[in-house]
Amino acid sequence: MKILLACANSRSRPLEGADKEILALNDLFKAKNIQAVLNQAATLSGISQNMLDNPRNIAILHYSGHANAKAIELWEDAEQNLNKNAYADGLAQFVGAQNCVRVVFLNGCSSQGQINAFLKNGVKAVIATNKPVNDSIAESFARHFYTAWISGKSLGEAFTGALGLIKSGAATWEDLNRGVIFDDPENPVDLNSPTYTLYPAETSEAPVLKASLREILNGYNPPAKKKNIFVIHAQEDKAFHDSLYMQMKPMERKGLIGWNSADTLTFDSAVDDQYQLLMENADIILLLVSPFFMSSDFIFGSPLEVALQKHQSKECLLIPVIVLPVNYKTSSFGGLQVLPKNGVPVGKPDNHDALFEIQDAIKGLVEK
Repeated sequence: MKILLACANSRSRPLEGADKEILALNDLFKAKNIQAVLNQAATLSGISQNMLDNPRNIAILHYSGHANAKAIELWEDAEQNLNKNAYADGLAQFVGAQNCVRVVFLNGCSSQGQINAFLKNGVKAVIATNKPVNDSIAESFARHFYTAWISGKSLGEAFTGALGLIKSGAATWEDLNRGVIFDDPENPVDLNSPTYTLYPAETSEAPVLKASLREILNGYNPPAKKKNIFVIHAQEDKAFHDSLYMQMKPMERKGLIGWNSADTLTFDSAVDDQYQLLMENADIILLLVSPFFMSSDFIFGSPLEVALQKHQSKECLLIPVIVLPVNYKTSSFGGLQVLPKNGVPVGKPDNHDALFEIQDAIKGLVEK
C-alpha cells in the first residue's frame, strides 16, 4: 500500500515550508523503498483521481497547506488563480468510501475540528493541530515524525518523539503560521494546548498506536475486541462443556474470546462473588440445557435471573445450547433462539456435526 502526499500551497499566501515538506517526505520514502503518490498541487478531482488510480491501495493520507477546524484548502483553477475549500464532512465521507485509508495527517493550522468526521468514516487515527502552527515547525514535525515511524517505531512512539523535538526548539506560532482559511468564533484557538495531537479511533487501549508504518502499509486492521463468554451448566454436563470448549480453544488462543464457567472459579469464600463478576463481564452467556440444568435450583436462582436481565437490557447475548432432550420451551428462556438452530440436542447419537455448527455460529457472532 502507498502514502498519498497532497499539498495545496496558497497562491495569495504561499507557505515556503509546505512544498519543502512534501518534497522532503517524498525523498524520504523513496530512499526507504516506500511507495508514495505525490500530488503537489492537490485539487478535489486530483485527490479523487489519485484514489481511483490506486484502488484500495492508499493507507495514509498526508495533507500539507492551509486549514482550519472545518476545511482544508485545495487548488481549484490555475488560470483564475483560485483556491477552494474542501470541507471535512464530505472529504471524510469520500476517504472512508475507499475502505483503505488508515491514517490521516492534517498538517495545517487548527485542523482539530475535522478529526471526528474522519474517525466516523473508518479512519483509524488522525493527526491534527490544535492551533495555528509555525510553517517551519509544521515542516520539521512531519519530517521528524515519519523518520521515526519508518525506523520501526510505533505510531504512538514516533508521534511522541517528534512532538518533543519541536517543543524543545519551537519558535512562536505567530511567525508565518499555516493560517486559517476563515475565522471561526465557534472554535476559538487554545494557545495553551499542545500544538499537535494524535487521535485514535479505538477507545480500548488504542491498538493502532502500537502499529509500525510497515504494518499500516501492509493493510493494518485493529484486532477485534475480545468477547468474554460465560457458560452456565450443571456439573453432570461437564463433559459436554469440555467438548465445546475444545472446539472454541483456537479462538481463545487467538485472543478473540475469553472462556469462563464454574470450572474457572477458585473454591474459596468468595465463590459467589467470582461467579457474579464473570457474569457481569460476559458479552455472551451460553446455557447448556439438559434435564440436569432444568432441575438445578442453583441455576434457576440468581445465575439465570442475572443472565436474563443482562440479555433484556442488551448488555449481553444469551444463547441456550440444547445438550440433551428436555422440555425447555415453557421456561423463562424458551423463546430465545437456540443452538443447534434445529433444536436437535448435541448429545443425540446421530448429531455428529452439532459442535461444529455451534462453533461456527459463535465465531460469526464474535466477528460481527
